[in-house]
Amino acid sequence: MYSDTQPDSSTNIDPSGLINPVFNQETNTWSGNNVAIDDKPSELEQIVMQQAMTIAQMKQMLMQQNKDIAKIT
Repeated sequence: MYSDTQPDSSTNIDPSGLINPVFNQETNTWSGNNVAIDDKPSELEQIVMQQAMTIAQMKQMLMQQNKDIAKIT
């Protein structure tokens, strides 16, 4: 919900990207630790993704085999 008035102890400045943000009323800014995003998947995540890809390929192959068997019978 939005309000027509803003309380004195609040701000409309977004602290996104900070962990445990702290607002400085004198400088009108947020401070805190930046969120570190590691875009590279871990070795375990890479293995899981490869297994998921292999399973998807196997499912596709089985579906094609079932279609081929249905044509024969």
